Amino acid sequence: MSLRSEDTVKKMSLPAVITLLIILQIPVRAGSVIIEEDLFLHTEIIQKAYDFLNTPYLYGGAERTGMDCSGFVYRVFNEAAGITLPRQVNSLYNYGDEVEGNLLPGDLIFFDTMGSGPSHVGIYIGSRRFIHAASEGRETGVIISSLEENYYKKRILSARRPFHIRVPEIEFQVGGGVKKNKLEYPLLPGYPVKLVIQSEYAETQFMTLKFFKEGNVLFSRLIKVRPGYNNTLVWFTPQKGSWMIYIEDRYHVIGGLVTFEAGRDR
Repeated sequence: MSLRSEDTVKKMSLPAVITLLIILQIPVRAGSVIIEEDLFLHTEIIQKAYDFLNTPYLYGGAERTGMDCSGFVYRVFNEAAGITLPRQVNSLYNYGDEVEGNLLPGDLIFFDTMGSGPSHVGIYIGSRRFIHAASEGRETGVIISSLEENYYKKRILSARRPFHIRVPEIEFQVGGGVKKNKLEYPLLPGYPVKLVIQSEYAETQFMTLKFFKEGNVLFSRLIKVRPGYNNTLVWFTPQKGSWMIYIEDRYHVIGGLVTFEAGRDR
């Protein structure tokens, strides 16, 4: 028996803004392996950074008795992830990949505070805020500041991601009857999730992805699903709570359904 969307969710609400990136249609490949860092490592880095709050500023320092901006970054990544980053701001500025899209917690933010290139660095923690070891201002030492403050807004250079993220995947297989799945681990708000849709249909289909939080529809997206391809969509989980995503055809018959939690501990 087919499952229709009206049988699944009765209560609807107005759409909310959820960030989605472009759909990529990638041929299925076997045997390719990409080794990347675990997504939860970013959370551990932020938690470790908070452990150093209110540590005094000390030029050239990287200890709890005092540290400068690059010493703070060096110590956080070393203790949280066992990663040895360059010790100087100029070297850090050339480390990792430049961030061209959404900032993620754990990204490094660079500033030109002296008019001669990168001279200050901090760790992005979300909500347009970053944690860093400040040498001057109303507060010094390890503090939290906003990227919206005029001082930093005028001096920001760029952001870099010190290591790659292993993005969690949610898989849908459509065309062979509804398949229900529940993720066994929580997703982190603000982090990317890859939706991978595999089709058992013989021809290309136009289908609708719908996103629900606590039983209310927040967003829907019409997509083209091609057979023999991994039809991939990257989504950023926006809020904590209980979520459901399903995909339906033009007759409102559901082809796949996934439920999961966002924002809870591992």
